Amino acid sequence: MNRLSVKLYAAQALLQFAQHLKNWRQVFDAYRRNQPIPFLILRKGGATIRHGSGDDPIALFREIFVHQLYTRGFYAPETRGPGQNIVDLDANIGLFAIFMESRTRSPRIHCFEPAAQTRELLKQNVLGNKLERSIAIHPFGV
Repeated sequence: MNRLSVKLYAAQALLQFAQHLKNWRQVFDAYRRNQPIPFLILRKGGATIRHGSGDDPIALFREIFVHQLYTRGFYAPETRGPGQNIVDLDANIGLFAIFMESRTRSPRIHCFEPAAQTRELLKQNVLGNKLERSIAIHPFGV
């Protein structure tokens, strides 16, 4: 990448973080300096996303919140009625479940995550954000 491309990419990241994250300054500073990323605190709903040292929270955040790759084209949660059942296979740390919980009325989300360490972070994200009434965790792979 040339210098201008790097600057544009950084400006784009800054805008994405500022749009979706309450703690965008801290996240951007760590991202820019290639340091460990702090927990992500979402603007919409205020959820705090915990992640482990081996996770790539920025890539997940962009896929799910910025580009909406998991919902674009085949599923629009805002157009559905309340009480939807949603299945999150390979739920990882729960970013998609939290995204869906914030955009759906009274959902019931079933997260399947077989890896114990990852599932523990998923559990922390669900309990820490008081989402256990709408998000169930299942310790299985599908």
